[in-house]
Amino acid sequence: MPTKLNDCACCEGITAIVPGQVINRPGLSQVRYRVGTQVDFLRSALAALSDPEFSALRSLTTREIDDFTIALLDGWATLADVLTFYQERIANEFWLRTATERDSILRLARLIGYRLKPGVAAETRLSFFLDETPGAPTEVPLEIGTRVQSVPGTNEKAQTFETVEEIDARVEWNAIKPQVTQTFVPQFGDTHVYLKGTATNLKPGDALLFVGSEREQFSGSERWDFRRVTKVIPDFDANRSRVEWAQGLGTTSPHLVLPSANPKVYALRVRASLFGFNAPHPLTLSNDVRSHYGFTDGSDWPFTIAGQTIDHVRDRGGSSQIHARRQNNSGGLRHKRKPRPVPKSLSRDDGLWAKRTA
Repeated sequence: MPTKLNDCACCEGITAIVPGQVINRPGLSQVRYRVGTQVDFLRSALAALSDPEFSALRSLTTREIDDFTIALLDGWATLADVLTFYQERIANEFWLRTATERDSILRLARLIGYRLKPGVAAETRLSFFLDETPGAPTEVPLEIGTRVQSVPGTNEKAQTFETVEEIDARVEWNAIKPQVTQTFVPQFGDTHVYLKGTATNLKPGDALLFVGSEREQFSGSERWDFRRVTKVIPDFDANRSRVEWAQGLGTTSPHLVLPSANPKVYALRVRASLFGFNAPHPLTLSNDVRSHYGFTDGSDWPFTIAGQTIDHVRDRGGSSQIHARRQNNSGGLRHKRKPRPVPKSLSRDDGLWAKRTA
C-alpha cells in the first residue's frame, strides 16, 4: 500500500507509517530497532481499510474504537507493539556497548576465545575438638562432606561449610592450639598497621616513621615513610591497636619508591626546630641592623643543611615552616650561617638546637 500520497498533509492518516525508518549513529549506549509502536501499527491498519487493494472492506466505514473490527485491529497493534519492544531489547544484546545481560556479554567474549573460569566456593580452616569425658571415644573418623555451620555476627547469616578431606580426629590432639592470627606487614598503598598492645598512647596527629634494613644498611635509601596518624582503634580482645593514616605507603611521584619490606615503626613525639627559626624577619629590624647583616633586598634568614639551602616560609604568627629538607650521606644535620660580624648581644653557636614540645 502507498506510504505517502502528497506533501500537503491533506491525506494525513490514510497512509501506512510502518515500518518506520531506523537510523542509529555510531557510539550509542542503546540502539533503536523498533519499526513502530502501538499507535503506529493501529494507524497503519486503519489506513489500509481505505486502500483500493482491499475493496471488499469498503462497506466498513466506521473508525470508532468500540467497533468489534476496529477493536480487533487495536489488539493486533498492541501485539505488534510488544513483539517489536522485545525485538529491540534482543537487538541491543548483539553489541558489548549496549548489552545488559551477563550471558550476552559472555557469549560475545567467547567469539574472541575468552572463557570465564567456573565459580569457586569459599574456603576456611576448621579445628575439631573431641569430648574428653571419661568413656568418650578417643578417636573419631571425620568423613568427607561433614557439615559445619558458622556462628553469625550482627546482621550476618550463618554459613555452611563441608569438609573436603577425610581425617581421624584424636582426643590427644585437643592440646594442639590452632593459629588464629598471622603477621601483618604493611605493603605499598596500605593506610593502616596493627601494633601490639592497646597502651600505645598514640593519638591523631602523632607522627610515625616506617624504616627498615634498607635504610639501616644504606643511608641513601629512599625506602622509608613518614605519616601522620588519623585514627587509633584499640582491640582489647586481641591485645592490639589498629593505627590508620591518610596517604598510602610508598610513592609514585616523581618516581616509584616502595616502602620497606620489613619496617620498624617509630612514634615521633619530640619535635626539633632549626636554631633561629623564631628569629624576627629582617624587614622588622631597623635599617642599621639589616645593613649590618647584609639584608638589603628584603630576603629572610638563610638556612642550610649539609650545604643544601632549605626553603622555608613564615606563617602569620611569624614562625618559620620548613618546606624542603636535605640529608647528607651520614644522615647528620648541620646548620650553617653566613660569616657576619656578630654583636656582643648575639651568640656564635651555629649548631642545631632542639626544643621539646611534647
